[in-house]
Amino acid sequence: DIVARLDPVLAFVEVRTRVDANHGEAWETIRSKKQRKLTALAASFLKRHRQFANLTPRFDVVSVEGSLALFSRPKLQHFPDAFPAAGPWNP
Repeated sequence: DIVARLDPVLAFVEVRTRVDANHGEAWETIRSKKQRKLTALAASFLKRHRQFANLTPRFDVVSVEGSLALFSRPKLQHFPDAFPAAGPWNP
């Protein structure tokens, strides 16, 4: 969802939203299949954008829980380095 540069890191950030935690936290929905997909997307991004090759890739997750209605205050959580590259890594 987001690619953010914070030298010397290039963070690939997945954002997950849930209205409530009745069925688990939003961040818990990022399982191994999704991690492999995000890893492949990051490798593809780095192949196309070689100017970022010297940065260290990192996979973060941002969890948004609660209503997104006007004037509500959802709970935000940021999990830096939430998981390692999964599957083949060949940028």
